[in-house]
Amino acid sequence: MKRLLFTVVVAGAMIISFSSCNKDDSLPIQSTGTGTSSSNNSNAIDLTTNNWEAKGGGIFVNIFPNVISLKANQSVNVYLNGKEIHERVPFMDGVLWATNTQTDVAITYRGNSETVPPRVAITVVIE
Repeated sequence: MKRLLFTVVVAGAMIISFSSCNKDDSLPIQSTGTGTSSSNNSNAIDLTTNNWEAKGGGIFVNIFPNVISLKANQSVNVYLNGKEIHERVPFMDGVLWATNTQTDVAITYRGNSETVPPRVAITVVIE
């Protein structure tokens, strides 16, 4: 009887230890980038402009508040179709560019005053 009880206790302990640990508990989850950066410390965020605010004169701004949190040694690069857009780039009969603060990313589009601002998919890479 003692041998059966001992076997049951050992088997129960093994079942509990096997079910309480899995592969994700022991290995860190690696984030996958978008291919725009080769650094292992980068973080990519995909955003889509859909909340344009008219500023007049054909200028529209889409602000993404609180989407980034920069540390002292980090930088932000914003990409449209793999091309960095911190400088003004031609886009749909106008120009498009990105700016950022410590927490926000702003996308600005300048076209003619009758142009409807485009819906744009961008990637923000924090390195």
